[in-house]
Amino acid sequence: MVIEKPLHFVGGGYAAGDITPEIKGHMLLCKKASASSMTGISFRDGNASLTLDSISNMVISRCKLDYLTLKGIGANDLITECVIGTILGEYNYNTSYSCVISKCIIKGSVSYLSNITFNNNLFTNVNHVFSYSSKCRHILLQNNIFTYSPSTQISNSTLNNNLSYSPFSEVEGNTYRNNFSNYTKTEIFVDFDKGNYHLKDDCVGKNAGTDGTDIGIYGTAFPFKDNKLPSIPYFSIKDIAPETSADQKLKVNIKIEAQER
Repeated sequence: MVIEKPLHFVGGGYAAGDITPEIKGHMLLCKKASASSMTGISFRDGNASLTLDSISNMVISRCKLDYLTLKGIGANDLITECVIGTILGEYNYNTSYSCVISKCIIKGSVSYLSNITFNNNLFTNVNHVFSYSSKCRHILLQNNIFTYSPSTQISNSTLNNNLSYSPFSEVEGNTYRNNFSNYTKTEIFVDFDKGNYHLKDDCVGKNAGTDGTDIGIYGTAFPFKDNKLPSIPYFSIKDIAPETSADQKLKVNIKIEAQER
């Protein structure tokens, strides 16, 4: 699917059970599709992918993205509160996005990116998120949690107020300020193995972000939303009888809840 004009994709949420809208192929948004938005959508059959090619002013929120590719020159894009697998730029580093990736759970590798801001994310890959063979450069990393130190895979970048399981190996050309390392997941999270990524009350990352809020996805003035639902009203109860009664009536019980944000 190739999109060449602004469109707004609204789904019920990637964690909303049988009403989750899924995209099972490849979607490409071209420059003419700038100012589009996407929320509550899932790309998750193993081959589905989303490519942004020179897109500006796009917002992607509360989606599940197995593969995200950023190409060309874009400006003012925001990707927030998503679950993301692999993030790719272009092999020749021509990608130049003033793009902010914020409060996302990033499970795979990040390669060939430049000029991206990663703010308050959780990188759960226990190996190497920033690939050795495809370094990133001119990256701003702040208030993120890493399961290992990303320092040796990025260059000409700034790392502020990040929290890592392993030590930050400071590399010449990068700038490091107020980072924390050598903390285990049991010292950081309430229950990482069960998906509870809230920080423990005594965690060093509490109120230690650049803005005075928590490091990780529950920082900022508007933390990661636990139910993962978009801001549209949600069908909390949907109970429809399988057949009509003897007097030809169908029993329907539906409850809709508004979302605060």
